[in-house]
Amino acid sequence: MECSVSQSNIYGTIQSSVGYLCLAECEICEIDNGQKIIIVAVCITPNKKLDDIIEFLHRSLLPYTSRGSALLNKNYDKIPMILSGDFNVNFALDKSLQLIEFLKDTIAPYLYKTTE
Repeated sequence: MECSVSQSNIYGTIQSSVGYLCLAECEICEIDNGQKIIIVAVCITPNKKLDDIIEFLHRSLLPYTSRGSALLNKNYDKIPMILSGDFNVNFALDKSLQLIEFLKDTIAPYLYKTTE
């Protein structure tokens, strides 16, 4: 499947001692209805506590959660999101389960992971 992006609106970057995040809204050309997607690139500074990472992601992506969208009276949580980057977390360890559950339950209910 070939895909191209016709328009991109960069909403900005967020930086803190935990890491940084860049977010852009893109429109996919191949879909007639102008489907939008949110692309998020995350880089978490090494050796950060999971609670701090979760708070950083939650504060940064709140409008795209179901609760945040409801508070804003918008449907931002319905826009597909590609969340990628370097979390500097070993997701294979049991201690990372808290972050995985947060991502699945709050940010990305259809979470897919890659090992590459």
